[in-house]
Amino acid sequence: MTNLDSFKIGKHDIVPQNNVKILGLNLDSELNFDTHTSKLCQKAGNQINVLARLCNVLDEPSKFLLYNSFIECYFNYCSVVWHFSSKCNTYKIEKLQEKALRFIKLDFNSSYK
Repeated sequence: MTNLDSFKIGKHDIVPQNNVKILGLNLDSELNFDTHTSKLCQKAGNQINVLARLCNVLDEPSKFLLYNSFIECYFNYCSVVWHFSSKCNTYKIEKLQEKALRFIKLDFNSSYK
C-alpha cells in the first residue's frame, strides 16, 4: 500500500485501502490482481471438485454443459481487465481449466496441449 494519508472530499473522509471489491472484481493497490485470481481459483476449484464427483455419473455432453454453465463464467467475467496480470496467475487459471477438461473427457494421461 502506498503511504497516502486519508483526505477529505466535502464532508467525507477518503481512506486508502489495499484491496477493494468493485462489481465482483478485486482491485489491489498494485493492480497485480493476485487477490482476484486467488478468489477466482478458489470458487472455480470448488465447482470443478463437484464436477469431479459427478464425472463417472454423467455423460460427456452433460459434463461440458455443467462446465460452461457453472465454471467457465468465473474465467470469463471481466477477463479483459485481469487477464494480462502475471504468468503465475495465468498458470493457476490454466491448471484449473486443464483439471476440468480432464474430468470432462475422463482422460488423465494425455498431454494437455
